[in-house]
Amino acid sequence: MQNESQGTDTSAFEGDWKPATLAELAALPGVESRHIDIDDYLEWRTATADVRRPVVALRVSGGMVDYNGHLYLPGARTFCGDEQNIRFINRTGALRARDDEGYSWEPSTRVAEKPGHAFVLGGMSNHWHFLVNFLPRLTLAREVCPQWLDECDSILVHGDATTYQQTLLERLGFSDSLEHLPAGRGELHQYESLTFISLQRNLWYSRRVLSGLRELLWTLTAPAEGAVVRKVYLRREFPTPRRSVHNDKQVSAFLRKEGFVEVLPERLGFDEQVRLFHDVDVLVAPHGAGLANMLACRPGTEVIVFEYKKISEMIALANQLDLSAIKINCMQHIDEEFESNNPDFESRLRDLVVPMEKFKSAVIAALRRKKIRRKFSWTGLFRSSPARLPD
Repeated sequence: MQNESQGTDTSAFEGDWKPATLAELAALPGVESRHIDIDDYLEWRTATADVRRPVVALRVSGGMVDYNGHLYLPGARTFCGDEQNIRFINRTGALRARDDEGYSWEPSTRVAEKPGHAFVLGGMSNHWHFLVNFLPRLTLAREVCPQWLDECDSILVHGDATTYQQTLLERLGFSDSLEHLPAGRGELHQYESLTFISLQRNLWYSRRVLSGLRELLWTLTAPAEGAVVRKVYLRREFPTPRRSVHNDKQVSAFLRKEGFVEVLPERLGFDEQVRLFHDVDVLVAPHGAGLANMLACRPGTEVIVFEYKKISEMIALANQLDLSAIKINCMQHIDEEFESNNPDFESRLRDLVVPMEKFKSAVIAALRRKKIRRKFSWTGLFRSSPARLPD
């Protein structure tokens, strides 16, 4: 391969490109595949899902990847968007979508050739998507294609990984092999081979996989410091509408009277976050990335979620983890002045208005249930009693 700094001549890549699924790529020359048994590792999230395609892991000779973790096969002029990151398919500018649903190579695209073999973890700085959608791919790879993973020289992650993500991956033993894909439009990275796993958006990791991740988080966490917090209000605090709680003063005042501690998780380090969510008995939070930390909660933890969606992925994750979850349906607050001045604002980010009477009843009921569980946990009837982090 040429020296990375020189890039490569991309004129051979110009012309029409076609999108493909991983199952379709598996039949192409230079591609090895391993079948992933859905019954062992995955579950369908909805009964009325999209077409259910086979799930495979691929190893692609000479494959290219962009900052958002999408896979490109230059020899076949085809690509596969990472379906957990699909909305960013055109962010790098390597391909241009046409009106006829085809794609054209952008002549200005630069390809950096890299030595060795790499595993595409992908991901994004968003805490939820990293923990729930991307990190479990390492578990799948270890199960279905362990030799490929062992032969990889690099684990590829997005360039703006958070401190939490960096710490977690380093504790998993990848400190020497982590490679951050730099942000940049029109830049691809080509390796001798790429190992790639992506799931349909309507697939969900099984209880077994998620429980294994929970145990892993507990194992990787350093010894405790400070007092244990049992009742937590996970707040969102932004200067503009972004699914914060519009009537937060009322919510906070009630929760403080009930002994809750307010937490902004982004201000906590890896160990602090894992221990906080492991120890909590009752968790209150609005829909948001911070609820990915439920992965560290013990089975039976009471979780109350402020939600604007009819079908909530937050509640779905809580159920998969055997938590006791309650959804509080909230109206969205429309800030007419802000939205008129920001025409690109997405309505899904509107702040939430919590119905106080329903919310208060849910909190009181959750505290009562948890008190009963603690009182009788010695009987073994409740699964929330046992596991502890290492001393």
